[in-house]
Amino acid sequence: MSFDLKVFEMMAPLEQLFVIVNLERIDRGLQPVKYVTTQLDQVAQTGANDSTDPTSPHTLTGGATVSSWGSIWAVGFPNVLISNYFWMYDDGFGSPNEACTSARAPGCWVHRDIILMPNARSRCYLAMGDGLDVVARGISYADLLVEGCGALPGDVTLTWADVESALNGTGHFNVSTQSLVPPSDFASSYSDWLETENASTSCSWSITSGKLPPGFALSSAGQLTGPNSEPTLIYSFTVTASETGAPSITASKTFSLGSGESPGTTTTTTLSTTTTTPLMTTTTTTPSTTTTTPVKMTTTTIHHVSIPSAPRIRATSPTKGDVSVIIVGSVNSHGDAIVEFQTSIDTSIWHNISRSGNGKFLIRHLRSGKSYWIRLRAVSKAGAGHPSQEMSVRVK
Repeated sequence: MSFDLKVFEMMAPLEQLFVIVNLERIDRGLQPVKYVTTQLDQVAQTGANDSTDPTSPHTLTGGATVSSWGSIWAVGFPNVLISNYFWMYDDGFGSPNEACTSARAPGCWVHRDIILMPNARSRCYLAMGDGLDVVARGISYADLLVEGCGALPGDVTLTWADVESALNGTGHFNVSTQSLVPPSDFASSYSDWLETENASTSCSWSITSGKLPPGFALSSAGQLTGPNSEPTLIYSFTVTASETGAPSITASKTFSLGSGESPGTTTTTTLSTTTTTPLMTTTTTTPSTTTTTPVKMTTTTIHHVSIPSAPRIRATSPTKGDVSVIIVGSVNSHGDAIVEFQTSIDTSIWHNISRSGNGKFLIRHLRSGKSYWIRLRAVSKAGAGHPSQEMSVRVK
């Protein structure tokens, strides 16, 4: 893959997750994922926060039906490129992918399969969401890729066209201010500074079309000033920033001020990252009933408000090779009967677990002397519940 690494490193990590997926796809002749949306970002962020694979919604903002989907998650890698390396190139037997327990195990190379999911069918499109959080074990990354069939999403935050030219080393200079602060938010006079992204020198600002509301002015340094009263009419205007060291390099964006204000073009913001010890966990997918491709991804109806709450647990090792998990308190299932409990051990793979009586569960045949991270969740007819916090247990 050939792209401008300097530009890539200046992007926010959430943008990088989107970009690296498309670079892998394009390099193999597949269509790029077209859109990042607010809805899917929020779902992926929940997965990153909970240290688990995100679960796709049934429909997308705008009304499209999700016909197939897949999600991946990893924790502990210091940056997006290293995380992508293990997802794509070290996901087989003997890799950190703990779902790949043998050369023919179905969990082998599933991260790669999801990144390289099939092209969208006719009247459908590919969209995704990205999430990132700093948890106890390091940076938690989550991607959710979906095929939407129907209307285009109404909450797009980033498109592949937005970043494609930048990765080729051109067109990466842009106005990063997303929208203007309403004048009524200020106690006295209005003052908002416009900003650029990836500028190599200082910039000179100007109004190149439209008109500012009465009493407002834009300085050459990018400061917009005016009264703190909301204009009664809508004033739309285009601001242009020019790099002073290279006047031919410019970027523009249109804003509005006034009643019924509409924001400018949306861009993404930068997150910080930290360096941690690599530890990758695996992913699960659900069998597709709508596609004949080998990638097994589809969607189910999710009732987010009624899935069981996260249980509070205590875990001990009472006997050699065994771990006992006890639910402390009750699990709120919001009126839906709990049909089973599941546990995960050092991974995002969930397995059904049977009670041993009185809210207790027993995990057997673990390696003596080794420490494990244990989680538990309840499952009702509405779906899998929120996972408990991880408990570290050293096995006798």
